[in-house]
Amino acid sequence: MQDFNEADLHFLVIALRRLRTTATTLEHAPQLWETVRYTIDAFDARLPWLKRVRDVFEHLEDYAVDSNLRRSSTSRRELQVWSRHEDGLDWLGYDIDWNEAHVAAKELYAAVKSAYYSLAAQARKTGGYIQDRASG
Repeated sequence: MQDFNEADLHFLVIALRRLRTTATTLEHAPQLWETVRYTIDAFDARLPWLKRVRDVFEHLEDYAVDSNLRRSSTSRRELQVWSRHEDGLDWLGYDIDWNEAHVAAKELYAAVKSAYYSLAAQARKTGGYIQDRASG
């Protein structure tokens, strides 16, 4: 953990949020959605800090001055203190564990990849047509 840089956390948050956003697009594939939704719920449970940290990073100027535009009750004082430990860091009241984030990301990625392969197989069988929620 001695090679930790604040930018590492920024990039981790961006990657994890993009993975989650990608997974939510599978809502349009009703035959796969329940499995993916379950995996997204598990991902969120494993990484309860992700949304709050993302909000703080994305709207740092609001948090730095305790603006009324903040998306949580996080104060500017909380932004100033974090501590490192072997597997991550403690910040904003959360234990941000790299290993836990890695496991959660691998599981969600596996669900998305599996869904993609299922959709691709369905498209091959139906000549490219994939039924989604909008087309019924």
